[in-house]
Amino acid sequence: MKACSRAVQHRRDKACKNRPDFGILVWDGGASVMRLSVREAGKDLQFFASGCTPSVPKYGSKTANLPGRPQDKIRLRMTCAQGFVSFAATVNGKVATLGAAELGFKPRYVGLFIRTHDKQENASVSFDEVGLRGTPDSQALKEQAEARRAAFVATEKSAISEAAAKAREPKSDPRGVKETPAGK
Repeated sequence: MKACSRAVQHRRDKACKNRPDFGILVWDGGASVMRLSVREAGKDLQFFASGCTPSVPKYGSKTANLPGRPQDKIRLRMTCAQGFVSFAATVNGKVATLGAAELGFKPRYVGLFIRTHDKQENASVSFDEVGLRGTPDSQALKEQAEARRAAFVATEKSAISEAAAKAREPKSDPRGVKETPAGK
């Protein structure tokens, strides 16, 4: 998955604390989403990855600042391999890598977004040279999810068995007399 943004035009009505961000998102149509975002940060551009997945309810990567302006050529890249998504950004030839996160869901949508943090704020972005290369292997993602589920079920069964065994053990009286289960 890859998208490029060239000649980004971003207009804001007024300066505000929470500046709008824009970028690429991968979404399952429900609660799971991964975003690679960029926003103005003084004289720099700030890049960050965020989202929520079944395995990480609130994902946030480290941020990276690179010198640049929203009008510069910005390249955002999300790469999916072996169930993980890695994040990278380039502006004016300088590269920032933002780590990786477990995908953990079957993406149904890949898109571009702009997000404002104030209902009264207007923001716009134009994207140029947008490309999508490859898609995640949905069968492999399904197998990974099943393996995680099986491991969780096995752990829970073990915990239940231990609790049941403990409940069957004879209890001792503080006076040193052992109780025996009824019928023995």
